[in-house]
Amino acid sequence: MPLSAHPAAPPRTRRTELDFLRVLAMAAVILGHVTAAYIHNESSFTLLGMNPAFFLNQAARFSVPMFFFLSGFSLGLREQPLSYPAFLKERFLRILPPYLVWTLIYELWNASLAPRRLLRDLLTGQAAPHLYFIPILLQFYLLYPLLRRWVDRQPLGSVLWSLASTLFFQGLYYEKGLGLLPDLSLGQLWMLFPVWLFYFTAGMALQRLDREKVRIHCKENTAPLLVLLALFVCLYCALSRFTGVLDSIKPEITLFVPLVFLCGTAVWGWVRGLPGLETAVVFLSRLSMDIYYCHVLVLCLFRLIPRVHVGMSGMVLLLLATFAGSLVLAVLLGALRRLLRRIRPHSA
Repeated sequence: MPLSAHPAAPPRTRRTELDFLRVLAMAAVILGHVTAAYIHNESSFTLLGMNPAFFLNQAARFSVPMFFFLSGFSLGLREQPLSYPAFLKERFLRILPPYLVWTLIYELWNASLAPRRLLRDLLTGQAAPHLYFIPILLQFYLLYPLLRRWVDRQPLGSVLWSLASTLFFQGLYYEKGLGLLPDLSLGQLWMLFPVWLFYFTAGMALQRLDREKVRIHCKENTAPLLVLLALFVCLYCALSRFTGVLDSIKPEITLFVPLVFLCGTAVWGWVRGLPGLETAVVFLSRLSMDIYYCHVLVLCLFRLIPRVHVGMSGMVLLLLATFAGSLVLAVLLGALRRLLRRIRPHSA
């Protein structure tokens, strides 16, 4: 049974605003991991009582939820008459092999290849601090036909119910972080899709709107959107400092992600004409998953060099080195895959 009753759509031009948002989210992931070690450091410069690392770390917290949002949005761009098994095969073959390889790499780095721990880390994405994204994404792929049908039949209702689900479960974690639920053991509940459902569903629902009108409205209101985003980020970071809850499982993120999406769309409408920028963004977008996978390893390697990361200036140097090193490694990995694809037919 096809995933969609709609006929296959003709090929469409690449949606470069999505590439821009994907690159933005990827850069925010790296920023969050690099700055995490500096959030309590002394600094001669503070903003609202926060050092730059704390502010940047919290300002980057939209990153992983944005990837879920973009995944839901992107799946609706091309309606393909794929059967459910064919859809799962396509998605799992794309996602699982690199995930398995990188899990093993990080397990070797951690010197932890005990079978029980390896199985746990494969199922939960805990071999490295960023791999949890993949098991959650695979849950959404398994549920995609049901979610798609739900969004098609009840666009507004699906968004509201998924928002209620996400707010409820993230609220539990938020209250636990505040010490209001000290005896509640939530275990690995945060790994289940209801905690993140709003982002994926909202992405699918937003895709149903006229995207050209959305882009035009965003571009016409760029200044108000950016002011609103700046105010929201300042409030969000100040609230994080006040409560001490620093992770991304917070109800406020449900506002943060759509706001960044709209602001990113608005900004891209103004800057996309700059010479070479569109080419660079598409290039980085195609490498974004490789960079996502490898950047923690690159970061760990650079942290072995003390002079690279001392003080706030060292944080900036470490950020630049991590991004550059991850980019180079991603390019090399892409070249290696292309080489293997060329060799495989000849060996067959």
